[in-house]
Amino acid sequence: MAPTMLPVVVAVAAVAAVLSGCGDTSAIAEFNKGEEFARAGDWAAAVPCYTEAIRLDSEFAEAYCKRGNAYLNLSKHHKAIEDYTEAINLEPGSAHAYYQRGIANFDKKEYRRAIDDYTEATRLEPDTANPFFNRGDAKLDKKERERVVREFTEAIRQKK
Repeated sequence: MAPTMLPVVVAVAAVAAVLSGCGDTSAIAEFNKGEEFARAGDWAAAVPCYTEAIRLDSEFAEAYCKRGNAYLNLSKHHKAIEDYTEAINLEPGSAHAYYQRGIANFDKKEYRRAIDDYTEATRLEPDTANPFFNRGDAKLDKKERERVVREFTEAIRQKK
């Protein structure tokens, strides 16, 4: 993202958060600090910012999801899965949270759970290729070779 777009993105995120019920601007400020650390790849520094945003607004689903991303990048899969699950509880229609939880489950070699998460992500956003691809990859690791060909074929179809 171009540096000149950052203030616009932050402002839009703040307005969206207020309109969606995340009215505490200090929670938004902490979330945005976490985003800055995440963009810099400093996942360990991002976690406390997201944690503070959640403390200030316990229904801030995106903060749970982003902290889950930070935990995932720190290879703390169990904590990532907990955060993605909470994000899903708060926003059951979040294909992104299901997709990310699928990645965490896949990394833990919990292929059945990963497949279930990717399946829900594809149900919620059927025009997105990545969950189809990852589901196929999980099935490949689970040795479901016939289904894998179908998954990769669908991923290719979605990319067109």
